[in-house]
Amino acid sequence: LICIGKIAKPHGTRGALKLAVEEKYIDDLLRVRVVFIEIGGSRAPYFVESLQENNFVLLQIEGHASRNAVDKFAQRPLYLRRRDLSLSDAQIAAPTAQLLRYLHVTGFMMYDSTTGKEVGIISEVRAFPQQEMAEVARAEKSMPLFIPLVPAWIENIDEQNKKLYIQLPEGMTDL
Repeated sequence: LICIGKIAKPHGTRGALKLAVEEKYIDDLLRVRVVFIEIGGSRAPYFVESLQENNFVLLQIEGHASRNAVDKFAQRPLYLRRRDLSLSDAQIAAPTAQLLRYLHVTGFMMYDSTTGKEVGIISEVRAFPQQEMAEVARAEKSMPLFIPLVPAWIENIDEQNKKLYIQLPEGMTDL
């Protein structure tokens, strides 16, 4: 078994669990039918009823349909079987920072596709517990802006012209 992250906390009242999973494991996690949760020193298998990914990953376990049924899973390590992972042993062993999905957009100009305006130059991409963040240097401000690199928000990455188009929530660039 390979530890891929942890269960952060219950989410809502129907037994969903919010997960904090290393980015490199998310694609494999979304395909599995069984996960392993460590409780009392043992790693027990649980069948996946559903998995959803938006800004975070939500797991619903079969037979656990209430918040009370899943409270015991909060802050517990989460595992997948090695055979369920598509990554090489070297990729699994590599620190997450070396496998950032959007590291290659460092130096790109970020545009808010909602307003059509330049946000600034992406000076760094950093790993945070829930997602990658772009540190954006802005000409008119001395402090950088941190923008979550949420896949659902990214509309286009123009590799040739070094431009990233992202649909930002209203007011995010006003910070």
